[in-house]
Amino acid sequence: MRNVAVGYGAVEILSEINFSVSEGECWLLRGANGSGKTTLLNTIAGLLRPLRGVVERSPGLVVSYVPAEGSLSPTLPLRLDEVALMGAYSQHPLGPSFPRPTRQRAQGLLRRLGLWPKRRQAFNRSSSGERQRTLLARALMAAPNLLLMDEPTSNLDRDSLSYFMETLRSLVRDGMGMLVSTHLHPQFAPFNPGFLELRAGRILVSRRDGDG
Repeated sequence: MRNVAVGYGAVEILSEINFSVSEGECWLLRGANGSGKTTLLNTIAGLLRPLRGVVERSPGLVVSYVPAEGSLSPTLPLRLDEVALMGAYSQHPLGPSFPRPTRQRAQGLLRRLGLWPKRRQAFNRSSSGERQRTLLARALMAAPNLLLMDEPTSNLDRDSLSYFMETLRSLVRDGMGMLVSTHLHPQFAPFNPGFLELRAGRILVSRRDGDG
């Protein structure tokens, strides 16, 4: 991001944003409620246009977004495996005719996240942890190399947290970059994360633990 300002309409929330995420890095967004963390993620994801400046993407970069729990309507009449497959719609917009490799990829992600036994369970009858793991599976269907997440672990039970974090650790080891908005920083300590501090409309601190 180069000299980026973000906000809604004419309301500027953050400005003079300059940072990048490299392969295999995990960065945590820190700031009070309303400081602009979700707005920043939405802008990087392409859901919002920057008010000014440039959001650059390297050639071949694929970005996926795991929004905050509750972003997908709990009344949505879909099963967990169907929600996961939604992540492949950009490559296969015809949906129900997903090719076999795509369905196998979804199956593998559901197994990896401990959801395979409940794959036919209704999304709207699943626990918060099951729904959030399903949204991670949906995001990973696009085979991203940059993963954005908004408070992904705030409502996870112990089992869900274990599956979720082990999957993220594996992804970082494999070179995926991550940018995470979270208040639960200790959970991400094993990732040696960097921190982006949002305060008073600016990113004031950009550092990695152990850096000067």
